[in-house]
Amino acid sequence: MCHVDPDADTVGSMVAMMLILKGLGKRVKMLSLDPLPHTYDFLPHVREIKCHISANERFDVAITVDAGDVGRLGGLLLKNHSKLVINIDHHPDNTMYGGINLVEKVSSTAELIYDLCKYLKVPITKDIATCLYTAIITDTGNFRYENTAVSTFNIAADLVKSGASPSIIASAIYENNPVSSLRLLALSLNRIRTAFGGKVVWSVVTLSMIKSANAAGEDITGIVDHIRSVMGASVAILFREEPAGLIKINLRSRNKVNVGKIANSLGGGGHARASGVVMRGPLNSVIKKVLNAVSKHVA
Repeated sequence: MCHVDPDADTVGSMVAMMLILKGLGKRVKMLSLDPLPHTYDFLPHVREIKCHISANERFDVAITVDAGDVGRLGGLLLKNHSKLVINIDHHPDNTMYGGINLVEKVSSTAELIYDLCKYLKVPITKDIATCLYTAIITDTGNFRYENTAVSTFNIAADLVKSGASPSIIASAIYENNPVSSLRLLALSLNRIRTAFGGKVVWSVVTLSMIKSANAAGEDITGIVDHIRSVMGASVAILFREEPAGLIKINLRSRNKVNVGKIANSLGGGGHARASGVVMRGPLNSVIKKVLNAVSKHVA
């Protein structure tokens, strides 16, 4: 099972884990409570992913990938559906909710799935390699983020040897944007604001902007990374208006500011350089509250 609002690490890790288990002769079902962004349509076996589970379904084992807590699973209590929950994740604030917890500080959950594949002596097929390479490049920002280690490059090299195509994957992820996503990006960049002497840069995506651009939720992916590129900014924030009065906040940093701690103080979580939180609106009051929390961490 992958987490809600799925990204490439959780999807790639889930499909790779499924292929590893099938290689061991197991029967496997993949579950995502949220629909997958069309960006990931190129990944093998994604059409086999189900978006629901019935109340009476039972499994020997439930494996979660890239989900720091049960909330990231959409609140689904997997213990009601399986004898054992295995939690595989790389987030430092993981709540260790599994009967077995494989949680390590690495670039991506995909690195842990790769290690499992090696440990279980399952051959890394082209499909497995494609899924894991996709997960790794997205969670490392194409090997630009500080979570990129020597081991990350070594794993990536082995995945390329096993059939992953860097050019095809990069093109599918980064050069396959619908016009709606570019329109929404333009609208959000036009609303960029700075705070605290330019050390914090932020913008918003409102429901009206999404409607104006004829966009979907997946079109928001990557906007916060464009905001983070502003010269001199330590923290980038994207406020995303959701239905039912909720505001989703993405936080990014590129130096010593730990946005994971900021997110935790607001009820969210994540990594030191990338984290998030969901708060109840209205939007203007959420912006003020988040900026106040961030102000305590920027000199």
